[in-house]
Amino acid sequence: MKNTSKMSLLGYGLLFSILGILLIAFSETFIQIIEITLFVALLIVGLSAIWTYIKEQKTNTGKWYILAAGIFAVVLGTCILIFPNLLAILLGIAIGLWMLIRSIQLLSLAITAKKFGYPEWLWFLLVALLVAIFAVIIVRYPEITMNVMVIIIGVVSVLIGAYYFLLFSKVRK
Repeated sequence: MKNTSKMSLLGYGLLFSILGILLIAFSETFIQIIEITLFVALLIVGLSAIWTYIKEQKTNTGKWYILAAGIFAVVLGTCILIFPNLLAILLGIAIGLWMLIRSIQLLSLAITAKKFGYPEWLWFLLVALLVAIFAVIIVRYPEITMNVMVIIIGVVSVLIGAYYFLLFSKVRK
């Protein structure tokens, strides 16, 4: 395996592990940052789309879906700022589905590792199952508090980081 590929495994391990530790340690701050950032981004995108519609309206080429998307973005951003639980539900479903897809990828890797005779394939399987369990919990109960959800995502990130470290150590040999 190329040296750059080995180093990217190490980099991914460090990235996921550090992200996981930060999420666990500063979950409330992270939640507030996400809410404000998402609100500002949706407000900018929404107002930009509304402004584009108004400018195009003068040339008779204004498209109604640009206006609808702009209004939707502004309303969604405002709702996320006013109702923090909405963000928990939307984010919980999105992240839970991403984690579920990732766990399927990890499961596939465990099966492949077993076929090639790696005795550590059980560790890959264990990480895949833990990620899948956390993903199902988040998708099933997206209304759980953001703090708990961010901590679970932090733990899963640390697990994924450990997985990359394990891969890195196996590739080095």
